[in-house]
Order: sequence, then C-alpha cells, then structure tokens
Amino acid sequence: MIKFINYLNNLGTGSSKLEQSNQRIRFSNTVALLHLVFLSLILILLVYQYGFKAAAKLVLISSLIPIITLTLNRLGRTLISRYWISYTLPFFIMLISIFTKWNNEANATGFYEFFDTRMLVFVSALIPLLIFSRKNPLFLLIALLPSATFLFGYDLIHNLFNVGYTDLFEDPKGGYYIAGLMFDASYLFAVVGILSLKKSNEELVNNNSILINDLNNKNAIQEKLLLRKQELLAQNSKVHNDLLIKQEELLKSKNELERASELINYQKNELQFKNMELTNLVDEKTRELKKANKELLVQNNGLLQFSNTVSHNLRAPVASLLGLVNLFALEPDSKRKEEMIPHIKNSSEALDTIIGDLNKVVDIRNQLYYLKENINLGEEIEKIKKLLQVGYKGSNVLIETDLKIDSIYFIRSYMHSILLNLINNAVKYSNLEQKSIIQIKSWQKENSIFIEVKDNGLGIDLVRFGNNLFKMYKRFHTHVGGKGLGLYLVKQQVEAMNGKITVESELEKGTIFQMKFPIPKKVHFQKYFNSSNATIAYDARLMASILIWHKSPDSKDYKEILSANKEMFANYNAVKWVVDVRNLGLISKEDREWFVLSTLPEIAKRGCKTMILIKNSKDSKDFAYWQIMLDVMDNMGVVFKVFYDYDLAIEFLQNKQHN
Repeated sequence: MIKFINYLNNLGTGSSKLEQSNQRIRFSNTVALLHLVFLSLILILLVYQYGFKAAAKLVLISSLIPIITLTLNRLGRTLISRYWISYTLPFFIMLISIFTKWNNEANATGFYEFFDTRMLVFVSALIPLLIFSRKNPLFLLIALLPSATFLFGYDLIHNLFNVGYTDLFEDPKGGYYIAGLMFDASYLFAVVGILSLKKSNEELVNNNSILINDLNNKNAIQEKLLLRKQELLAQNSKVHNDLLIKQEELLKSKNELERASELINYQKNELQFKNMELTNLVDEKTRELKKANKELLVQNNGLLQFSNTVSHNLRAPVASLLGLVNLFALEPDSKRKEEMIPHIKNSSEALDTIIGDLNKVVDIRNQLYYLKENINLGEEIEKIKKLLQVGYKGSNVLIETDLKIDSIYFIRSYMHSILLNLINNAVKYSNLEQKSIIQIKSWQKENSIFIEVKDNGLGIDLVRFGNNLFKMYKRFHTHVGGKGLGLYLVKQQVEAMNGKITVESELEKGTIFQMKFPIPKKVHFQKYFNSSNATIAYDARLMASILIWHKSPDSKDYKEILSANKEMFANYNAVKWVVDVRNLGLISKEDREWFVLSTLPEIAKRGCKTMILIKNSKDSKDFAYWQIMLDVMDNMGVVFKVFYDYDLAIEFLQNKQHN
C-alpha cells in the first residue's frame, strides 16, 4: 500500500527536471490524494446522514478533480494539472455550497455551513502559492485569480444566486461583514507570509545547490587523485603480475602432472566399471540363455511327447485302415467286400477324430489370431448350463457361483472350453448316491485372478494317476464314455494364457481345480490384421474394432482389408468401430459405393452400434461422401461421429462407456 501511494505521489516527476519542479509536482499529487480522501469521507457522511441525494452526487462528481490531476501529471502535463487543481477545487467548493443551499438540503443555510465552505475556499486559495514558483509571478497570479475571486466575492456570489448568509443575522449585520473581512485579511496575510517563506526557502535551495556544486568539484579533484593512485598501483601490479605469471607457470606444470595422474586413475576406474558392466551383461545373457534353454527343453519335451502321442494314437487306426484296404483289394468276393466297407468307414472316422483332436492341440500351441475379450464369467456359466442342461430346478446337479470377479480379459473360446470341460467332468463323474453340487468361485489377489471349480463327485486317486492327470487320452473312470482329452486341453489352454492349474482331490469326496491367471496389461490395441496399407486392432476395454489406414491401397487390398474387418465383427464382441482415414488418400468411386452399400450394412448387422470417423480437419472436399455415410449409418440405427484427433475419439468412447 505504501509503495502504491509513493508511486502516485511521484507521478510526473523525473530525473531530467529540477528538484524544485519535482517538489511542486509531488505537492500537487499530495494535494490531489488528500482531496480524494477528504471527498470520500464527505461522501460517506452525506450518504450515511441523508442518503444518496443531489449534494452527495455533486461530491461524487467533484472526485474527478484529483483523479484528473494525477492523470495529467502521469501524462507529463504538469503545468496544466496545477492550473486544473487551482481552478476546479475552489470552483467545486463554491458550486457545492451554492447548490446545497439552493436546494435547501440538510439545513444548508445553517451558520456552520458558512464557516465550513468559506474556510475550504480559504484553504484552496492557498494551494497555488505552494505548487507554483515565485520566479514566475504571472503564472502564480493567474493561478491565484479564481480562488481569490471566490474568497473576496464569497457573499456577492451567494447573494447573486439568492443563497446568501446575511439573512441569517439580525440587523445590524456589521459583525458578519467584519468576520468576512477578517477572512480576507487573513488570506492576504497568509499570501504575504507564504511568499516570504518561499523566498527564504528558494534562497536556501540556491545556496544548497552552490554548496553541492562545490562539493562535486572537490569530488572530481579527488577522483583525479584516485585515478593517478590507481595508475601507480597498476604499474606496481604489473611487476607483481610478472612474478605471479612465473609462479603460475610452475603451478600449471604441477597441475598438468596432477591431471595426468587423475586421468590415469579415471581411465583405470572406467576400465573397472566397463569390466563390471561386461560381467553383468554376460551374467544377464547367461541367465537369458539358461531360461531360453529351459523353455526350449520344455518345448522339445512337449514336442517329443506330442510326437510320441501322435505316433501312438495314429498307429492303430492307420494300421487297421491299411489292413482293411489291403484285404479289400485282395478279396475277390464282392459280398465280403461289402461287409468290409463299414469297418473301413469306422477306421476312417476314428482316424478323423484323432486328427481333429490333434488339430485342437496344434491350434492351442500356435494361438493363431486369438484376441482377448472382456468375458463375463456369469454369462459363460449360464451358456454351459443351457448346453449341458444342468443346474436348473428339478436337476440332480446344483451349480453354485461366488464370483467376486465377474469379468476377465480372456480368449473367449478358451474360457468356454475350460469351464465346459471342468463342469462337464464334474457332472459326468458325480456321485450318484447324493445330489451333485458344483461350486464355481472367482476372486482377485494382487495382480492375479483365480478361478476355482469344486465338486463333490467321485474324486481322483492322485497317488496313482497324478502324473498322468493332464496327459492326452488318459482316463481314470471307465463307467462313462470319454476320450481322455478334456483335462489335457484345459491345461494347454490355461498355460497358453500364462496361467497355472492345480488340483486337489480325494476319492469319494470330490475334486477342486484352481486356476491362476495374470491380469493382462495390453488389451487396448490387440492386432488382428497388419500390413503396409492398414492395421486392424481390437480394444477389449471399449469392445471396439480399430481400423487405421497407413496409405492408399489398390482396389483389391482395400476390399481385402475391409473384409478382414467384417470378419472381426463376426468373430469378436465388437459394438464400436473406429476408422482413421487421415492417411487413406483418394479412393475410387466404385470402391466407395461398395463400402457404403455392402460393408457398412454388414458391419451394422454384426453388432456395430457406434462408428467413429477420424479424418483431417482441412479435408472438406469429401463432405458429400461423409454425409451419405452419415445417412446410411443413421438409417441403420448406428451413432456416427467425426473427430480430427485419435486420442479425443478414444476419450469420447471411454466417457460414453462410463456413462
């Protein structure tokens, strides 16, 4: 606050001006600030006492006087600002006095009003004496003229507007006139006194200036002496510096030797550090090689086991089929040949079944084009209950669920196969002497999801069969049909998802299968198709298919890519379609028609509910084409939106999904 007041008080001053001029400007700023404070107090008192009436409004208007004074000083019009305050201040005092009495407000004709306004005019008439120099008598006289006129003609001006004070006094009115003459005499006395004081002050200032000049001259002489002293010191310093240079050269040689020693030590440390890095790198590569060898060994053992299984399981049906074919070729009797045909058919079907089973295993190992989806475990269990016709009212099988984690990012076919095999085994190998109860639980612990399937069936003798539990074509109960492939497929599918499966079982009490899966981190951009022309990905979080064009393809590639995108909608639960065409370029009219008339309807029929088009903001030449696309999607009930930024489009879909 103090800094701000100082700033206002120094408006219009400058180092290029004389100090006397700066003092007069500062005084005019001080008068303006005091005037503003005084008017604010009067305005508050008037409003508080009488409300916001004419006198208060006039006081508010008169507050412009100090504001304009400060503004003129700020603009460098300091002479005008001093004339302004010298003229307007007494003028507005007289105006307020006449106006309030003219309107008969607030007992304006009281005796105290005479004293207040005449005193204010008296004070304002002294201001020019303080802000103008005595050396310019003409300027000073012009500045004094209005205030002196208002003071000496105070009663005359009031009587002129029929608001005089003389009516307040009974005859004789000599006392009132004497009081007025005393004000006038006091003013003349004050003028003479202030002018005398200004004369003395200016003489003192002049004398002070002379003294300052003398002091400056002496300082100049002293500076010359100091300069000479510095020259002598410089000469001495040169001699001293020559000695120091010699000393520095010796020190430099010493420092170079020390730096050379430090460099040798540094290089030695660097070599040790590099050796340590190489050692760590070798250790890391060794660990990676050991891990790779271990994985390779597991893969080789798996392949060897798979090869042995294939050889073993194919040998019998192939040998049987070859024998029957040879017998068929050698048999001359047509009747006997007809009898052989069903046997050949059975052997062929058995061979086809085994090949089909092996294909399932190969598919699991290769994980071809499989993408993770957001699987609802409750819905999958309901599908299996309908498929097996169990778990409903009246059924001898009760399925209980406790799903603390209801959804999981997983390959849909894998999850369905895992749950189907485990639930089907629990039903098939149930204890017929009691009601079969199957309990399915899921929960999350740290960064893993657990799924447990528990039954109260016949159980498995793990001591006898534990090592063969998850092998192909291994069966442990022969009173019901089966191929011994289900648990093998379950284990393969669990491990394909980087999971683990454990089993606890006791004969006649039941079995518990518990699976542990890591929570997948990258499910928002799973590539389904990738080429130099485009990439098709699946976002499991948004259930969205994402098509990003990299460049303009030919007609064949264009249709092939969009056909692949249609297949994704058929194979996966995608209800949103994000298409980025910013790099697509120009497409032929025929291909556009094919896209609008064939691709869009098919994708809408396959479950697409929202289509997001990402294009260049400056691309306005295809407006008609985008409008046709909008109309087509709107007719099919698909929400169609256009964006110019990929991240904003994804953010829109995320917000829409949360809402």
